Amino acid sequence: MSNSGSRATFFRQSGWMAFAAMGGGVFNLLASLVVFKMGAEVNAFDTALAALAILSMPALGIQTAFAAQAAVADSQDQTNALAATMRSAYLWIGMGWLVIAGLCFAFSNHLVQLYNLNSPAVLWVFLAMVLVTLWSPIPNGVLQGRQDFLWFGAGTLLNGAGRFAALAAAVHVFKLGSLGTLVGALAGSLAVLLLVAGRTLGIIRHRGGKTDWRLFLRRAVPLTLGLGTLVLLMQADALIVREKLQSQMTDAETVGYTAARRIGQVLVFVVGAVVAVMYPKVARGLKTSEGGDALKLTVGLTAVISVIGAVITSVIPQFPLRILAGSTASPESARLVVAYVWALAPLAISNVLVWNLMARERFKTVPVLMLIAGGCWFALRAYSDRLMAVVTVVGVFSTLMMVVSGVLTLLDYRKNRATSATAAVNA
Repeated sequence: MSNSGSRATFFRQSGWMAFAAMGGGVFNLLASLVVFKMGAEVNAFDTALAALAILSMPALGIQTAFAAQAAVADSQDQTNALAATMRSAYLWIGMGWLVIAGLCFAFSNHLVQLYNLNSPAVLWVFLAMVLVTLWSPIPNGVLQGRQDFLWFGAGTLLNGAGRFAALAAAVHVFKLGSLGTLVGALAGSLAVLLLVAGRTLGIIRHRGGKTDWRLFLRRAVPLTLGLGTLVLLMQADALIVREKLQSQMTDAETVGYTAARRIGQVLVFVVGAVVAVMYPKVARGLKTSEGGDALKLTVGLTAVISVIGAVITSVIPQFPLRILAGSTASPESARLVVAYVWALAPLAISNVLVWNLMARERFKTVPVLMLIAGGCWFALRAYSDRLMAVVTVVGVFSTLMMVVSGVLTLLDYRKNRATSATAAVNA
């Protein structure tokens, strides 16, 4: 395919994924409006989602490993092997989840008290969400790897629409209160799982293949650790604030902080839609122009989206804040919105760079990325006396992640050029 055709396809697929992400984001915003009507209880829901993201970090490795395998599954034997791996993954994840559920049952009283949960039922609904979240990457990864972005994007769109509809019904129709927010989120996630799993039924029915677990885990484990560093940077602050500051915060401060986090994360989620298009292209064409071209286009789009979004939000921080929290948020919340947007803007660019390194299977970079994420976790625990201090820590380590991943990407690019030049001379 020509470069112009490749770019046109990239922009078309990126446009659809961006539309799906924004559509899902609009429905998630509507769902947030439902939740924010509950006042300070919204923080419990937000913390649960942050904890879910951290506990489900293996989902990142699973999805990207399946995307990489599906991207090159062109022959019948490769498709059979992909199907066998899918079946085995569903089984082993389910068994691992039973172990986690058993541990949570044994320590349920301690967990309920530690995170100030209103009811043990919240814990059990949360566990069901973990299972759905860990199963969903299997079919999602296959769709992404096969570049079936129509259905992959439809799942993204349904995730927001389903969550909004189910959450509104649980809270307003069935009057389940804070528990209803999690029930609604679970129902929305389950609807997505059924959609994407149904789309991949034709693949999983293939028989005769064998699972190469050594190859799969050699991808999945470093992918989980590498991409998990991005999740930790974006979500860890919610758990620290819930544990250390929640008891000292007023309802207005709690609502304002939660709204500021949501607004700041919007850029990262929008960029994620473009990254989803880039990953299988890089994984499929490690030594072709398509992979390098996809990276350049994605970095460019990310930089533009991040800077424009951060500038606009900085000029009118009260506008998105008023949409989410109304007049409930404290006067300091607008400053938090601006701080969060700029703190997470570097993380949006880091997303592209780290995903590129993982797509190219540059797994030797993972320990460096883990060191940055670990440093962020310890710094958050040490400097969590004020909300602005928490945001500052997130911003410092997001910027550090962007710089380090950028340097690693540049070194990898130069190494590839040197290797290609040597090969050309020898030829």
